[in-house]
Amino acid sequence: MRIRLATATLAVAACVGLLAGCSGGSDSTPSPSVSATPTPVDAKALGQSLDRVVFQGADLHSADGGSCLVKAVQAAGLSDDAQRVIVEANSNSLGEVSKKVAEKHPQDAELLLSPQLRTEFDACANPTVLPTGSASAQAYPSPPAVTRPPEPSANLSPAVAVSTQFKIDSVGQLTSGVKSLFQSYALDDKQKQIYELATPCLAETIFNAGFSQETLHFIAGGPPIGSGTIADHLPDEDDKAKWNDGAFTQALSDCTTSVKVN
Repeated sequence: MRIRLATATLAVAACVGLLAGCSGGSDSTPSPSVSATPTPVDAKALGQSLDRVVFQGADLHSADGGSCLVKAVQAAGLSDDAQRVIVEANSNSLGEVSKKVAEKHPQDAELLLSPQLRTEFDACANPTVLPTGSASAQAYPSPPAVTRPPEPSANLSPAVAVSTQFKIDSVGQLTSGVKSLFQSYALDDKQKQIYELATPCLAETIFNAGFSQETLHFIAGGPPIGSGTIADHLPDEDDKAKWNDGAFTQALSDCTTSVKVN
Protein backbone atom coordinates (compact mmCIF):
# COMPACT_ATOMS: atom_id res chain seq x y z
CA MET A 1 0.00 0.00 0.00
CA ARG A 2 1.84 2.61 -1.24
CA ILE A 3 1.06 5.36 0.95
CA ARG A 4 2.76 8.96 -0.02
CA LEU A 5 3.07 12.19 1.81
CA ALA A 6 2.38 15.98 1.35
CA THR A 7 4.49 19.17 1.58
CA ALA A 8 3.64 22.16 3.73
CA THR A 9 4.18 25.77 2.57
CA LEU A 10 5.44 28.39 5.01
CA ALA A 11 4.63 32.09 4.62
CA VAL A 12 7.43 34.24 6.01
CA ALA A 13 6.73 37.84 7.14
CA ALA A 14 9.02 40.59 5.82
CA CYS A 15 9.90 41.89 9.29
CA VAL A 16 9.21 40.31 12.68
CA GLY A 17 9.90 42.27 15.87
CA LEU A 18 11.85 39.43 17.43
CA LEU A 19 14.47 39.49 14.66
CA ALA A 20 17.51 41.76 14.87
CA GLY A 21 17.34 44.82 12.66
CA CYS A 22 13.52 45.05 12.64
CA SER A 23 13.12 47.74 15.32
CA GLY A 24 11.33 50.97 14.55
CA GLY A 25 14.47 53.13 15.13
CA SER A 26 16.35 55.13 12.55
CA ASP A 27 19.39 52.82 12.47
CA SER A 28 19.68 51.92 8.80
CA THR A 29 22.57 49.50 9.23
CA PRO A 30 21.47 46.29 7.49
CA SER A 31 21.27 43.29 9.76
CA PRO A 32 23.23 40.24 8.74
CA SER A 33 21.27 37.75 6.67
CA VAL A 34 20.22 34.57 8.39
CA SER A 35 20.05 31.41 6.36
CA ALA A 36 17.24 29.02 7.20
CA THR A 37 18.71 26.25 5.06
CA PRO A 38 19.39 23.24 7.30
CA THR A 39 22.66 21.38 7.12
CA PRO A 40 22.31 18.54 4.59
CA VAL A 41 22.00 15.07 6.07
CA ASP A 42 25.32 13.23 5.96
CA ALA A 43 24.81 10.42 3.45
CA LYS A 44 27.28 8.12 5.18
CA ALA A 45 25.62 8.53 8.58
CA LEU A 46 22.17 8.07 7.03
CA GLY A 47 23.32 4.93 5.22
CA GLN A 48 24.66 3.44 8.45
CA SER A 49 21.43 4.27 10.29
CA LEU A 50 19.23 2.79 7.55
CA ASP A 51 21.50 -0.26 7.44
CA ARG A 52 20.92 -0.75 11.16
CA VAL A 53 17.14 -0.45 10.76
CA VAL A 54 16.82 -2.74 7.73
CA PHE A 55 18.96 -5.52 9.20
CA GLN A 56 17.42 -4.95 12.65
CA GLY A 57 20.63 -5.19 14.62
CA ALA A 58 21.63 -8.56 13.20
CA ASP A 59 25.30 -9.24 12.55
CA LEU A 60 24.77 -8.27 8.92
CA HIS A 61 25.30 -5.10 6.95
CA SER A 62 25.15 -3.67 3.44
CA ALA A 63 28.18 -4.19 1.24
CA ASP A 64 27.80 -0.60 -0.01
CA GLY A 65 27.57 1.05 3.40
CA GLY A 66 23.87 1.65 2.97
CA SER A 67 24.14 3.87 -0.12
CA CYS A 68 21.41 1.89 -1.90
CA LEU A 69 19.09 2.47 1.07
CA VAL A 70 19.92 6.19 1.06
CA LYS A 71 19.05 6.43 -2.64
CA ALA A 72 15.76 4.60 -1.93
CA VAL A 73 14.57 7.07 0.73
CA GLN A 74 15.72 10.07 -1.29
CA ALA A 75 13.98 8.82 -4.45
CA ALA A 76 10.82 8.16 -2.41
CA GLY A 77 10.83 11.79 -1.25
CA LEU A 78 11.54 11.37 2.47
CA SER A 79 12.21 14.88 3.77
CA ASP A 80 15.63 16.03 5.01
CA ASP A 81 14.15 16.54 8.47
CA ALA A 82 12.88 12.96 8.58
CA GLN A 83 16.25 11.68 7.34
CA ARG A 84 17.92 13.64 10.14
CA VAL A 85 15.58 12.05 12.72
CA ILE A 86 16.55 8.58 11.45
CA VAL A 87 20.21 9.37 12.04
CA GLU A 88 19.58 10.89 15.46
CA ALA A 89 17.38 7.98 16.56
CA ASN A 90 20.35 5.59 16.33
CA SER A 91 18.01 2.60 16.59
CA ASN A 92 17.69 -0.82 14.96
CA SER A 93 13.90 -0.83 15.39
CA LEU A 94 11.85 0.40 12.44
CA GLY A 95 8.87 0.87 14.74
CA GLU A 96 10.87 3.07 17.13
CA VAL A 97 12.39 5.10 14.31
CA SER A 98 9.03 5.64 12.59
CA LYS A 99 7.51 6.71 15.92
CA LYS A 100 10.19 9.37 16.37
CA VAL A 101 9.69 10.55 12.78
CA ALA A 102 5.90 10.67 13.32
CA GLU A 103 6.27 13.07 16.26
CA LYS A 104 7.06 15.89 13.83
CA HIS A 105 6.55 14.39 10.39
CA PRO A 106 3.62 11.89 10.45
CA GLN A 107 3.41 11.70 6.68
CA ASP A 108 7.10 10.87 6.39
CA ALA A 109 6.57 8.14 8.98
CA GLU A 110 3.79 6.67 6.86
CA LEU A 111 6.11 6.68 3.87
CA LEU A 112 8.86 5.02 5.88
CA LEU A 113 6.45 2.18 6.74
CA SER A 114 4.90 1.96 3.28
CA PRO A 115 5.00 -1.30 1.31
CA GLN A 116 6.63 0.53 -1.60
CA LEU A 117 9.64 1.69 0.40
CA ARG A 118 9.86 -1.65 2.18
CA THR A 119 10.10 -3.33 -1.21
CA GLU A 120 12.94 -0.96 -2.15
CA PHE A 121 14.73 -1.77 1.11
CA ASP A 122 14.35 -5.50 0.46
CA ALA A 123 15.77 -5.05 -3.03
CA CYS A 124 18.79 -3.20 -1.60
CA ALA A 125 19.38 -6.04 0.85
CA ASN A 126 19.02 -8.72 -1.81
CA PRO A 127 22.31 -10.01 -3.26
CA THR A 128 20.65 -10.55 -6.64
CA VAL A 129 20.67 -6.82 -7.30
CA LEU A 130 24.49 -6.86 -7.39
CA PRO A 131 26.54 -8.01 -10.40
CA THR A 132 26.67 -11.81 -10.62
CA GLY A 133 29.96 -13.23 -9.36
CA SER A 134 31.16 -9.93 -7.90
CA ALA A 135 32.97 -9.85 -4.58
CA SER A 136 30.22 -7.61 -3.25
CA ALA A 137 27.55 -10.10 -4.24
CA GLN A 138 29.33 -12.85 -2.34
CA ALA A 139 29.78 -10.66 0.74
CA TYR A 140 26.26 -9.21 0.71
CA PRO A 141 24.05 -11.52 2.81
CA SER A 142 20.31 -11.86 2.48
CA PRO A 143 18.33 -9.99 5.14
CA PRO A 144 17.20 -11.94 8.22
CA ALA A 145 13.86 -13.70 7.88
CA VAL A 146 12.11 -11.14 10.13
CA THR A 147 12.34 -8.52 7.37
CA ARG A 148 10.10 -10.76 5.23
CA PRO A 149 11.31 -10.23 1.66
CA PRO A 150 8.61 -9.92 -1.01
CA GLU A 151 6.78 -13.10 -1.93
CA PRO A 152 7.62 -14.51 -5.39
CA SER A 153 3.98 -14.10 -6.35
CA ALA A 154 1.19 -12.23 -4.59
CA ASN A 155 -1.41 -14.22 -2.67
CA LEU A 156 -4.73 -13.16 -4.17
CA SER A 157 -6.84 -15.89 -2.57
CA PRO A 158 -9.75 -14.42 -0.56
CA ALA A 159 -9.34 -14.66 3.22
CA VAL A 160 -13.00 -13.74 3.77
CA ALA A 161 -15.90 -15.56 2.13
CA VAL A 162 -17.77 -13.07 -0.07
CA SER A 163 -20.50 -13.96 -2.55
CA THR A 164 -20.34 -12.03 -5.80
CA GLN A 165 -24.10 -12.55 -6.14
CA PHE A 166 -24.67 -9.83 -3.54
CA LYS A 167 -23.92 -6.17 -4.08
CA ILE A 168 -21.46 -4.42 -1.77
CA ASP A 169 -23.67 -1.56 -0.56
CA SER A 170 -22.41 -0.87 2.96
CA VAL A 171 -19.14 -0.13 4.72
CA GLY A 172 -19.68 -3.06 7.06
CA GLN A 173 -19.34 -5.51 4.19
CA LEU A 174 -15.78 -4.29 3.62
CA THR A 175 -14.35 -4.13 7.16
CA SER A 176 -13.17 -7.73 7.57
CA GLY A 177 -11.58 -7.78 4.14
CA VAL A 178 -9.92 -4.37 4.59
CA LYS A 179 -8.42 -5.48 7.91
CA SER A 180 -7.04 -8.70 6.37
CA LEU A 181 -5.74 -6.93 3.27
CA PHE A 182 -3.94 -4.10 5.05
CA GLN A 183 -2.57 -6.23 7.87
CA SER A 184 -0.88 -8.45 5.30
CA TYR A 185 1.49 -5.51 4.74
CA ALA A 186 2.29 -4.99 8.44
CA LEU A 187 5.95 -5.29 9.43
CA ASP A 188 5.26 -5.96 13.10
CA ASP A 189 2.52 -6.32 15.73
CA LYS A 190 2.36 -2.56 16.24
CA GLN A 191 1.59 -1.96 12.59
CA LYS A 192 -1.03 -4.70 12.70
CA GLN A 193 -2.65 -2.86 15.60
CA ILE A 194 -2.53 0.43 13.67
CA TYR A 195 -4.28 -1.14 10.69
CA GLU A 196 -6.86 -2.79 12.96
CA LEU A 197 -7.72 0.49 14.66
CA ALA A 198 -7.78 2.30 11.32
CA THR A 199 -9.98 -0.32 9.62
CA PRO A 200 -13.33 1.52 10.01
CA CYS A 201 -11.83 4.69 8.52
CA LEU A 202 -10.06 2.80 5.72
CA ALA A 203 -13.20 0.85 4.85
CA GLU A 204 -15.34 4.00 4.75
CA THR A 205 -12.78 5.82 2.61
CA ILE A 206 -12.68 2.93 0.12
CA PHE A 207 -16.47 2.53 0.08
CA ASN A 208 -17.01 6.23 -0.65
CA ALA A 209 -14.36 6.39 -3.40
CA GLY A 210 -16.67 5.02 -6.09
CA PHE A 211 -14.87 1.79 -6.97
CA SER A 212 -16.55 -0.80 -9.17
CA GLN A 213 -18.38 -3.74 -7.63
CA GLU A 214 -15.68 -6.05 -8.98
CA THR A 215 -13.03 -4.15 -7.05
CA LEU A 216 -15.19 -3.87 -3.93
CA HIS A 217 -15.73 -7.65 -3.94
CA PHE A 218 -11.96 -8.13 -4.33
CA ILE A 219 -11.27 -5.89 -1.32
CA ALA A 220 -14.10 -7.43 0.73
CA GLY A 221 -12.41 -10.80 0.22
CA GLY A 222 -9.31 -9.44 1.97
CA PRO A 223 -6.61 -11.31 -0.02
CA PRO A 224 -3.36 -11.35 1.99
CA ILE A 225 -1.33 -9.86 -0.86
CA GLY A 226 1.57 -8.70 1.32
CA SER A 227 3.85 -7.60 -1.55
CA GLY A 228 3.89 -5.02 -4.29
CA THR A 229 1.01 -2.55 -4.07
CA ILE A 230 -2.72 -3.05 -3.63
CA ALA A 231 -3.41 -1.04 -6.78
CA ASP A 232 -1.29 -3.44 -8.84
CA HIS A 233 -3.78 -6.23 -8.21
CA LEU A 234 -7.13 -4.46 -8.52
CA PRO A 235 -9.21 -6.14 -11.25
CA ASP A 236 -10.30 -2.90 -12.95
CA GLU A 237 -7.88 -0.55 -14.77
CA ASP A 238 -9.89 2.59 -13.96
CA ASP A 239 -9.94 1.57 -10.30
CA LYS A 240 -6.15 1.21 -10.34
CA ALA A 241 -5.84 4.83 -11.42
CA LYS A 242 -8.43 5.89 -8.85
CA TRP A 243 -6.54 4.09 -6.07
CA ASN A 244 -3.30 5.86 -7.04
CA ASP A 245 -4.97 9.28 -6.99
CA GLY A 246 -3.15 11.59 -4.58
CA ALA A 247 -6.29 12.67 -2.70
CA PHE A 248 -7.34 9.06 -2.14
CA THR A 249 -3.94 7.84 -0.94
CA GLN A 250 -3.74 10.88 1.35
CA ALA A 251 -7.12 9.96 2.83
CA LEU A 252 -5.87 6.43 3.52
CA SER A 253 -2.74 7.87 5.08
CA ASP A 254 -4.83 10.13 7.31
CA CYS A 255 -6.73 7.08 8.55
CA THR A 256 -3.57 5.39 9.80
CA THR A 257 -1.85 8.47 11.20
CA SER A 258 -4.92 9.50 13.19
CA VAL A 259 -4.95 6.38 15.38
CA LYS A 260 -2.89 6.13 18.54
CA VAL A 261 -1.31 2.94 19.86
CA ASN A 262 0.69 2.31 23.01
